[in-house]
Amino acid sequence: RLPAVGLLALAVAATKTTSMIPCAGAVVDAAVHTLSSWPVGEAIKLLLAVVKAKGAAISPETLSVLVREATAKIAPALGELPAAELVRLGLAAGTDVGGQVAASGLLGEVAKEACRRLSDLPQAHLL
Repeated sequence: RLPAVGLLALAVAATKTTSMIPCAGAVVDAAVHTLSSWPVGEAIKLLLAVVKAKGAAISPETLSVLVREATAKIAPALGELPAAELVRLGLAAGTDVGGQVAASGLLGEVAKEACRRLSDLPQAHLL
């Protein structure tokens, strides 16, 4: 068992290094099983890394479980996220993965939170 920081580092490496691509599915699968104990910021970073991955060997089933677990972890903490993190999460949740929005349910929750905090968001994040 690797700690969250180790699994996150491996997931990010698998998105940036072609020699690590074959490991991506196993790393994400291992991360999914411990995601509920991760800090919210780390869960967001994992989701960002995975949805940005090009050609990674992550099955649609594993991606679906990751999105479900990440949504369960992140959604209750949306009100506490800094504006920049909220924007990054929106970008990750709205990423096109295999012709579908990566996390449409989470994207909807992020949009609701952004609307609630619209006056607090810096103009640069609204463009």
